Amino acid sequence: MKWDDEKLAIRGLVFLVAYAAVRSVVCAASRPFWYDELCTVAIARLPTTAAIWNAIEHGADSHPPTYYLLERFANYLVPNPHIAFRLSSVLGFCGIVLSVFVFVRRRSDAMCALLCSALTLMSMFYYPFAVEARGYALMSACVAFALVCYQRADAIKWVLLLGLSLAAAGVFQYYSVFALFPLAVAESAFFLQSRRLRLGVWSGLACGMIPLIVFWPMLSLLKKYYGAHFWAQPSLTGVLGFFGWFLNLSPYWGVAVAGAATVGVIAILVSECAGKNFASRELPGNFHENVLILALLAMPLAAFIAMKVTHGGLTERYMLPAGLGVPFALGWLLHRTNGRVLAVFGILLCFGLASQEGSFWLNQRHHIGKIISPAQEVEDLVDKTGRPDLPVISSDARDYLQLLYYGSAAWVPRLVTVVDKSQATAYPGSDNLESQLLILRSYIPLQVYEFHDFTDQHPEFLLYSAGTMFDSWPARLVDKGYVLRLDAVHENRRLYLVVRKDAASQEMDANITPPAMKGAQR
Repeated sequence: MKWDDEKLAIRGLVFLVAYAAVRSVVCAASRPFWYDELCTVAIARLPTTAAIWNAIEHGADSHPPTYYLLERFANYLVPNPHIAFRLSSVLGFCGIVLSVFVFVRRRSDAMCALLCSALTLMSMFYYPFAVEARGYALMSACVAFALVCYQRADAIKWVLLLGLSLAAAGVFQYYSVFALFPLAVAESAFFLQSRRLRLGVWSGLACGMIPLIVFWPMLSLLKKYYGAHFWAQPSLTGVLGFFGWFLNLSPYWGVAVAGAATVGVIAILVSECAGKNFASRELPGNFHENVLILALLAMPLAAFIAMKVTHGGLTERYMLPAGLGVPFALGWLLHRTNGRVLAVFGILLCFGLASQEGSFWLNQRHHIGKIISPAQEVEDLVDKTGRPDLPVISSDARDYLQLLYYGSAAWVPRLVTVVDKSQATAYPGSDNLESQLLILRSYIPLQVYEFHDFTDQHPEFLLYSAGTMFDSWPARLVDKGYVLRLDAVHENRRLYLVVRKDAASQEMDANITPPAMKGAQR
């Protein structure tokens, strides 16, 4: 019977990985690129490797240059850019599923391991990061494999693979350095338990620092250029909300899940240590693995402290590998329950996955594998104004790159965005987007202008606003003495006619209303 369960679990795992790969490719082919991904695309498509390296050296984006070289290679392999630039993330997610199964299976049974692997399909690993042209899924896959290697670190080949996987994680994303924390804590616990100093393991952990050392000049420049007003500052709220974010739950449920997982692992640790004599080194052999899981669950807090001390920025995706603590803890807990509890959890998980995947395929039915242009509705909105000669400013710089990429050839020349770094931090609170666009325009053709240079030439223009987090120009323009008239609206998208007061006619003045951000009539 045990053999049958093993075979069934392996077949389930193969199905899970194959399905996740196919589904992710379909999703990748039909999901428009967003701002961060377009930065990846723009840099990876630069004409030479030297140009890519130069762009990253000057702060054009936040990943190590080696990640863009990988994306450049993928772009040559696959004709569809939406699949090509996301292929590494698709493969990374498949690696995460496999690594979770192997890790949990070593200390549990195959069916528990399969359920824990399936849980990753309801996490942020699966969506959006399995279909995003950024390095977070690939980084997490390398970290997950490193944890598998750490389980087997008494063999030299696994120690070598541990070092290679940690170095690879750092090559794809700088924030992989956070994953060294749980491994260092676990190995310290192993030393305290066994009084054995495994120099090979510590050397493997040190390999995770090599990319950080090699790319330190680039990382220092990023901190200098963007760090003063970074858009995401470390906060305890973000730490407490991490697991809710990771599992697509409310922050309160996330705290409950993380708390329950932590208490459960501690209870297992205490029960296994009961009656043991620490001084005589009689702790259970997997003591350090329990500590590893606890340290993974505590990793967001460690990242918060590190970023507070170093005055760095922090957002949830930088801590993504910490999410591995949830399926690992679940595997430990399910293994110690009876078959009925395992069956109930499996049924609930299947129900959740069926609902999630059914909704996905239902939404895909009219455009499976095809992109719905996010620029079309904006173009239609602009056409409604009947002002074909006026330039169109995109208020949010993130919208600008997307509209530029997906807009029609006839419309794109009208599209611009403006920057005014002297006042950027007074509105959205960060000048990161404006700073990045000023760098990017040196490498790719962008119509990015200093505000006063643009308005000196254009006393009248259109302003596209979608009311997003970094959509601050309606309020900024009013404060600068401009008048805005709402010319067209569709859902949350608004198009304003903007004129300087000294250029406005009496007829226009009679129809002017302030923008929504200033209490406009809606």
